[in-house]
Amino acid sequence: MSSSWVWRRGRKLKRADHVHGWWWEAVLGDDEHGQWAAQLAQAPTFLRDGTVFRMADAVIRCYPRDEWWVATFYGSERGVTFVRPGGGVDERLNPNAIYVDMSTPPEWTEAGISFVDLTVDVVKRYDGTIAVLDEDEVDEEARKWATPAGQLAQARHSRARVEGFMTAGVGVFGVVAESWRDRFEGCR
Repeated sequence: MSSSWVWRRGRKLKRADHVHGWWWEAVLGDDEHGQWAAQLAQAPTFLRDGTVFRMADAVIRCYPRDEWWVATFYGSERGVTFVRPGGGVDERLNPNAIYVDMSTPPEWTEAGISFVDLTVDVVKRYDGTIAVLDEDEVDEEARKWATPAGQLAQARHSRARVEGFMTAGVGVFGVVAESWRDRFEGCR
């Protein structure tokens, strides 16, 4: 590991006071798209239900400064291992090359970085297929978590924008993420 990295905790919330999951990541740097960070291969992500999962490869994330999404870029479809509460283990291939959570804009604090997940996601699979996930659950989740209507409108607007960016292969959804992965891999 590079001693020059700054390590911090990343947190995905369901509302400002409810942690859905958390992990440790290294801050890689900033560009016009936002701040980039990496989670090491096999590093644990802890979920609120007690599940711990580990990706086979390093994960690269982009936290845009003023956008209502956070993008996660996976290294390969080699897989993910879930360890469930009680000890059950589930291993799967990861079908998603890119996973984008529609969320509130990320918030940087001394404790790390966090964002509120707004349920709907856009993914790009390794076969090139782009899909919208969980759109049918948005209203139910919004009631459950008392999500403000303005945040739901932002999530839907961002979903359409991200889907368009992915389809066109522009911005962070072009070659930008791979250049950050190369920098990360080159420093290890």
